[in-house]
Amino acid sequence: MKLPETLRPYFWNCRFEELDTEKHRGAIIEQLAERGNIDALRWMLRTFTHNDIERILRQSRILSPHSRSFWSVYFHIDLSDGMASRNTSWHNRDKA
Repeated sequence: MKLPETLRPYFWNCRFEELDTEKHRGAIIEQLAERGNIDALRWMLRTFTHNDIERILRQSRILSPHSRSFWSVYFHIDLSDGMASRNTSWHNRDKA
């Protein structure tokens, strides 16, 4: 399934017309979970299953600590621990 035109601003770094909700599920969920407004997040929650979203969030290496905290509360899951959260650019930013 193609994405609605209203989501184009969140995918400025790729060919928006080629994005597909099945093929690019992980990238779409990560980008919207990190940067989406309320309408984009509603679309994401209607389009993807909660299990898919939770799985992608647990594996994500791009979520900021703020977003990780929000989604932890929203889904009642712990996203603070694990390799994905420890290997993010956010976690390692002061080590350079």
